[in-house]
Amino acid sequence: MDKKKLEEELETRLTSRGLIMYAWDYFKSFEDLHEKHPKPISRYEVKYYLLCHAIELAMKAYLREKGYTRKQLLDIGHDLEKLIKELHSNEVLMDVDSMVRTFTANQYYKTKQFEYPQTGFKELPNLDSMRDSVKLLLDMVSNSIFKKFPLSPEQKK
Repeated sequence: MDKKKLEEELETRLTSRGLIMYAWDYFKSFEDLHEKHPKPISRYEVKYYLLCHAIELAMKAYLREKGYTRKQLLDIGHDLEKLIKELHSNEVLMDVDSMVRTFTANQYYKTKQFEYPQTGFKELPNLDSMRDSVKLLLDMVSNSIFKKFPLSPEQKK
């Protein structure tokens, strides 16, 4: 398959629905891990990574739904602050407190510090508050996407 056909195929295969479903998977993985290890410090890097990645996927799902191309989403990268600014040029999806929590975690997320350990103090938002912000974002984006394209009864299982 030549490069142009591959790009066209990849463009059609990246859907807002798929992105938001992946976002929910990361969020549910956070909840499973947090239930097994409820202390905030326990496995905190993985917990924050899962929440931040869920935010990234949810916001990209919303932008994809609004017509952004795969290339435009890739060009934004993994910078949650950049994604929020992109979203807020059109609509508001997060309240101020949620944005502050996301900006705080983003400094470590975009530099891969949740994936590759770096020593030193990290100032992170409250984990439960961050979880609540992510859940609200996922609910809002899901409602926007699935209202337009509802799940079939088989998909809801």
